[in-house]
Amino acid sequence: LLASMYREQGRAEEAEIQWRTALEERPDFEPAWLGLADLYLKQARWGEVEEACRHLERTPLGVEDAIVIRGRMHMTRRRYAEARRILEEGVAGFPGNLRLRVLLSHALLQEGRDWLAAERALREVLAIDPRHSETRRNLVVLLRRHGRPVDPVLLDDEASVAEMAPA
Repeated sequence: LLASMYREQGRAEEAEIQWRTALEERPDFEPAWLGLADLYLKQARWGEVEEACRHLERTPLGVEDAIVIRGRMHMTRRRYAEARRILEEGVAGFPGNLRLRVLLSHALLQEGRDWLAAERALREVLAIDPRHSETRRNLVVLLRRHGRPVDPVLLDDEASVAEMAPA
């Protein structure tokens, strides 16, 4: 908790010390590895991001988090093809994970090479969560940029949720 407070205050060094201290007591403490990974991402400390991911993969729930972090790392480095590969594998292994699907849609949109795959990824997010407003906006922008018709359901947040829900 103290590490998170330090991070919010912009005191990265102190946050890192607190997370490292927590890991000395409990090496499998996922929140500390997540905090460190996020800190390292922001500081472009790629080797340490990868180290945090390896540790997360050894924890009960950390595999999915490690995929998200690696995807974010590659996107930050503008390595979209690698981000896409990692995230597609993650979605295949964890099809219900919304974070992976949202991040995959971001990677595809930022890469800007496969608009059909980006549209498909956005629609898959909405199949899981029809209320996901960021994804709805991204899909509307994508469709408009490519001169495609926009279903009015996408524009009406309140009335459309029931219509977009899978049958």
